[in-house]
Amino acid sequence: MKTLLIFICLFLYSPLIRAQFLIEGHVTDDKGSPVAGANIILSKTSAATVANYDGYFKLPIEGVQGKVILSITFIGYQQAEAEITLEENYNYHVTATLLKKKRHGKSSEITVEKTPINK
Repeated sequence: MKTLLIFICLFLYSPLIRAQFLIEGHVTDDKGSPVAGANIILSKTSAATVANYDGYFKLPIEGVQGKVILSITFIGYQQAEAEITLEENYNYHVTATLLKKKRHGKSSEITVEKTPINK
């Protein structure tokens, strides 16, 4: 009975133990204007969101660690991708610059900074 009680407690509290991250950022074009409605997708997960009117987004992630690909897309712009290694106790800030598809020789860019979570 005691073993069953321990198992039930661990099962109920396991979501609290799983790694939790926040990926947030800002999407602009090459002129610095926000790209409202840009799609932000994280590989290996079902996590996705859309940039708001000012180009900002927040993407909470739970239970994923290791290497993932962050993709940012919008109609008429080149796709931007960055590989991120998600580590426990860190959040991630993304700055993305999307270029129009017609631009040759340059590609869209993403920079990612990780910051420790204050506990």
